[in-house]
Amino acid sequence: MSKLIALLITSMMVFQVAFANPVCKKVFGDVIIEPEPFGTCTVDDGSGAFLGNPTPFGQPGCFTITLQGSLQGSGFSGLTRETVLSPETGGVIVTPGLILADGTFLGTSRAQLTVFGTIAYTRDVIVTNINGNVTQQIVITGTNGQGPLADATGVFSVLDDFYFGELCR
Repeated sequence: MSKLIALLITSMMVFQVAFANPVCKKVFGDVIIEPEPFGTCTVDDGSGAFLGNPTPFGQPGCFTITLQGSLQGSGFSGLTRETVLSPETGGVIVTPGLILADGTFLGTSRAQLTVFGTIAYTRDVIVTNINGNVTQQIVITGTNGQGPLADATGVFSVLDDFYFGELCR
């Protein structure tokens, strides 16, 4: 499982470095993630990628996010259906609900976060181990082009309630 996480992080960082020469800074802090009330999903853009709230499994699928620390901001996140390659078979699968042989859950989400007046859009991979520990690997896929972080890029990790990574402009 750690090989999969390392591969995801390395791939995201290599992609970022290969296509730009931005100025990057380390960021870190606390993140608060809370479920939205069932029946609401603020981040859902109508694309059909979002699972809804509750998910088909009866669990929360949409969340509010608050960032504290190097990045101050808030936003929304939702669990999604994404096509990915299976780390076990190499075949194409659709998340969510991929349970690996060791009991690890692999899922995906998308988020919209407002940080210092800029809206950043992300795509995320979520890994939950059998003990309930949650990690997320997050890539900024775009911004609204406004504010001090317009056109920023970055990669982040979330370990339970702590985030760290790089923000580049």
